[in-house]
Amino acid sequence: MQFRKDERGNVAMIFGLLFPVLIGALGLSVDYSSWTSQQRRLQDTADAAALAAANELYLVNSDADQVKSVAAAIIKAHTRKGDSRTRISTKLLPGIGAVDVTLAQIGKTYFSSLFVSHPPAIKVTARAQINSGEAGRVCVIALDKYAASTVSLTDNGTVTANNCAVYSNSTSSSGVTVIGAALIEAEMVCSAGGVGGPTGNYEPEALTDCPAIPDPLADRPPPTYGGCNHKGFKVKAGAHTLYPGVYCGGLKLLNAADVTFEPGIYVIKDGQFTASKKASLYGENVGFYLTGDKSTFRVGKETAMHLTAPKDGEMAGLLFFEDRNDTPLKQHRIRSYKAEVLLGTIYMPNAILIVDAKQEIAGGSAYTAIVVRKLLVGQQTNLIINADYSATDIPVPDGLGQVGGNIILAR
Repeated sequence: MQFRKDERGNVAMIFGLLFPVLIGALGLSVDYSSWTSQQRRLQDTADAAALAAANELYLVNSDADQVKSVAAAIIKAHTRKGDSRTRISTKLLPGIGAVDVTLAQIGKTYFSSLFVSHPPAIKVTARAQINSGEAGRVCVIALDKYAASTVSLTDNGTVTANNCAVYSNSTSSSGVTVIGAALIEAEMVCSAGGVGGPTGNYEPEALTDCPAIPDPLADRPPPTYGGCNHKGFKVKAGAHTLYPGVYCGGLKLLNAADVTFEPGIYVIKDGQFTASKKASLYGENVGFYLTGDKSTFRVGKETAMHLTAPKDGEMAGLLFFEDRNDTPLKQHRIRSYKAEVLLGTIYMPNAILIVDAKQEIAGGSAYTAIVVRKLLVGQQTNLIINADYSATDIPVPDGLGQVGGNIILAR
């Protein structure tokens, strides 16, 4: 009888000795599964940060600080409450067009801390690289630094930016807004602040807290010009050929005016440039410089437009250029549903460009670039912004244009 008691005591003693080992093994198993999940999440975060950073490298005038801050913003967005502190290393490899993002965390322990004196370090690396081939850079920049809705789409308005990025410099929580049934489709949508509207209104999902892009055309000098060649010039109907010069008091193309612009620079001074009703505008290698507080650009619904920017000279690549010293927030408006070709850059750094054409516009252009203070797109407009730079001999101004390749994860 005593022997049996002693035997039970031995079993209890052995079990007591093995119990911590069993608990430790179970704890290690649970924690190992947790570490595997933690590594997977960390790798997903590194991949997303590398892709976003490479996209920033891909944009105009980016520098190392901008690229790294974009990566940091993505990592912050992916960080969950209770996550371990993340050590971040972002390395630029501009020679091969790549960005490396390395993240490290200490593995979280739940049960094994009693048995493991040093939890494992979890480290992952992602490389995103610009793949060979042709693609675009940023093709829309809204320059206003603070206002809400610097890029704004309402109703059924759509911006389709093929192989290029749509960018807002505004730090407002709704620097870009896409509401209702509106949609932005672009290679990247990036806001220095936040975005408004449903996530599904952005393809792909918009990035926020992006570093502002300096005006890429800030140093571009305006064209030189002399005195007035015309005053209050109007074309009411019929076929007319217009020539470069200074149009003081504006330029009005009315009714069924069928106007061909000869190549060169047209200075629209102290008056509105208006094309209304069934007017038709055709011009190859033409640039329009708007100067004076009354100089705005307005195109009516039924006006046909086929305009391409100059190939060379003071306005090479610039289709419209607004005087930087004019009153801020002037409104320029395109309502034409026959604006098939707008080839070149629309540069209005202090103005609002409103496009509410109710149809697809600019789709016949090899490329279109827009740099304005605000861009508003409404109605049923589909603003097509192509970036097929090799399909035309009209140059893309410095600070805009192509860079080789799509962004891929290289490792």
